[in-house]
Amino acid sequence: MTESSTETPDTQVPAPRSASIAWLRVLAISGVVLIHVSGAVVVRPDLAGTPVYAVAAVMNGATRFCVPLFVLVSGALLLRPSAMNGGMSAFYRKRLARLIPAIIVWHLVYLAFRRFVRSQRLDFVDVVVQVLGGRVYTALYFFWLILGLYFVAPLLWNACRDFTSRQRLNLALVVLALTCVWQSTLGIFVWQGVEGSPGTQTIWTLWIPYVGYFLLGGALRELTPTLRSGLLGLGLTIVGAGVTTWQVYGDPPRAVDVLAPFGYWSWFVAATTVGLWLAGSWFWRAGTLASRGAVGRTGDLLGSLTLGVFAVHLIVLYFVQGWLTPGLVEGTVRAPALLGLAAVVLVLSWTIAWVMSLIPGLRRIV
Repeated sequence: MTESSTETPDTQVPAPRSASIAWLRVLAISGVVLIHVSGAVVVRPDLAGTPVYAVAAVMNGATRFCVPLFVLVSGALLLRPSAMNGGMSAFYRKRLARLIPAIIVWHLVYLAFRRFVRSQRLDFVDVVVQVLGGRVYTALYFFWLILGLYFVAPLLWNACRDFTSRQRLNLALVVLALTCVWQSTLGIFVWQGVEGSPGTQTIWTLWIPYVGYFLLGGALRELTPTLRSGLLGLGLTIVGAGVTTWQVYGDPPRAVDVLAPFGYWSWFVAATTVGLWLAGSWFWRAGTLASRGAVGRTGDLLGSLTLGVFAVHLIVLYFVQGWLTPGLVEGTVRAPALLGLAAVVLVLSWTIAWVMSLIPGLRRIV
């Protein structure tokens, strides 16, 4: 991979359309859906060795890049001169005008879903604690994670705007490596039975471990994809996703789980995430068949709806699972049915998000 020809930090060039970013967003949200679809299977060790467990392990393990890739793409879109035109106030007005209403609306939607559909008792104090912990419902913490990164994005940009492309890349790699080292250290603590906790995450701190990915997105966007970088990315993706799948399905050496605990800040998840960016940037580079025409337009449409897909897919999964695969929790579902469930949830979620995007009052929250 070679550096972009320009080194001027403040060149005000509008961000060009990027097919790779659109399709990487599609991959990221697809990974989120697959993790949640397969979750009920991978928590059943009694199913180990069955075809459905093997399929679920791939769906759950190989897609752990999903949240880091979202953050990487966000950094690529925001940590650039064209995104910072107008100063901090303009930046916040533009981004928060969509994100804050979405946070409020979808938290209320899921609280209503829990109360009236799942018949869960909601205590006011418990709800407040769940909101502060980002735990109102599965994965809603992501809204707070992105909100935190939005708040610090101008500060991060001002701190490194005068850096060269290589300096930004080196800084991002160091921050990401420190995050992975932190995870490895916690893995060693668990291995040795050291008491204590790294601290409970709250909505105020959820974004902090993702700063490395965020910075790296901004740095990688400045680099020009080559065949060599694409092949390197493919190799990183295969190795990283292979190991994380192994951690779910098999019994890897203890050192793997100790030094690279399974999670979004694992060395192997980081490798997969960076690999997907490198491979995707080359495959969907400007001017190729994979980036223009119907393929490019499809990526633009699907990529623009990823926030909506994220917001609705858990409700869609609840209803479709009860209708299509009622035996999923009991472990009586076979592999084809699990794959079918994933496909239906993905299609319905994108369809609902698209319909909502056509309605003026709902467009802002998807």
